[in-house]
Amino acid sequence: GVEAARRRCLPVKLNCTLNRYNVERVEEILAFCREQDLAIKFQPVSGAHAPGDDAAHLAPERPAYLRALDAIGRDKARPGSPVVNSHAALKHQATWPHGAPISCAAGRVYCRVDLQGRLYPCTMRQFEGPFVELEGRPMAEAMAEVAVAGCASCWCSSTTELNLLLDGNLGAALAERNALWRGGGRR
Repeated sequence: GVEAARRRCLPVKLNCTLNRYNVERVEEILAFCREQDLAIKFQPVSGAHAPGDDAAHLAPERPAYLRALDAIGRDKARPGSPVVNSHAALKHQATWPHGAPISCAAGRVYCRVDLQGRLYPCTMRQFEGPFVELEGRPMAEAMAEVAVAGCASCWCSSTTELNLLLDGNLGAALAERNALWRGGGRR
């Protein structure tokens, strides 16, 4: 996968959703990223990954999750770390699964469009609605109609960074910039 994409000059970065099956393997994941010269972002499993309570069976035990975040934070502090989450985002992720107040740009700055052409304010809202039908309409018109609903449970790594930026956290902006530029590795 990684080598095939690189042979085609495609940028490669990883997004790792921490769950009960990989939360104890963070060190291995980080070692793989260092070996392959890959940037990686981490995020906790959430309702965006499965509808309703289906994500609950994927959730790691909280102590194991916090140990994984600690390992990620320690690695981030090392020179040349592949971790591109900002420190602020990792701190926010430590509030999982309950969340903490955070600005929300869903439906104003970003949105989610599913395969059926339904526009949602954000990925987290794709299973619960509301949505706007996009087919045959200008995006700006549909965006003006999409319901804006902030929440305290922004777990998707990229949107968390953007929302933290809206809170005035410049470290989040730099982390997101680094993630975009390092998408093809750190070479």
